Amino acid sequence: VIATSALTNMFPESHLDFWQEWYLCQNHSFVHLLKSRRVGFSFVSSIKAVTEAIYPGINRYQMVFLSYNLADAMNKIRDAREALMNLPEGWAKPLRTDSKTALEFWDEGKKSVSQILSLPATSVRGFGTANAHGGVMMDEGATIPDADRVYTAVLPSMSRGGTFSIGGTPEDQSG
Repeated sequence: VIATSALTNMFPESHLDFWQEWYLCQNHSFVHLLKSRRVGFSFVSSIKAVTEAIYPGINRYQMVFLSYNLADAMNKIRDAREALMNLPEGWAKPLRTDSKTALEFWDEGKKSVSQILSLPATSVRGFGTANAHGGVMMDEGATIPDADRVYTAVLPSMSRGGTFSIGGTPEDQSG
C-alpha cells in the first residue's frame, strides 16, 4: 500500500510491472534478479527501502545499496527521497539525516534510527543489519569490479538476518 501510494502520487497513470510487485513483496534471504537495462529495478528497490524504513512495525532498519559508482549510488537516494516526498502527510517517520548518500529516519516511540545508505561498492566491510530488517542490495552486480570480493565481504555481515539482493544485466563472461 505504501509503495503503490508513492508511485501513484508520482505518476498517476502508472502501474507496477508484475515482477516489480513480486520484488516488493519478497523477504527472502537471497534474491538474484537477471534483468534488462532501464526497467525500473533501482527505482522499485528505492521505493521498497523507503516502505520498509518507515513501516511502523520495523525499527533499526538498515538498507545498504552498493552501486558501481557514486553517481549511481546517489540516484538511489534521489529516488527514495522522491518516493518519500510523494507519500500522504503523516505516513513517514521524521527525517533525521538527508544527504546525497543517506536517509535516516527517527522513530521517537522506539528511540531508534532507520537508515537507507547508498554507496559505491568499494568498501563494504561492516555493513549489514542489526536484526532481521533491511539488508544489502548490489545493483548491476556484473559491472562492479571484483563483485565476488564484495559478495564475500557482505555475507558475514548478514549473520543476524536481513536480505542480500543482486540485480544485474548480463555482461559477457565477467558478468
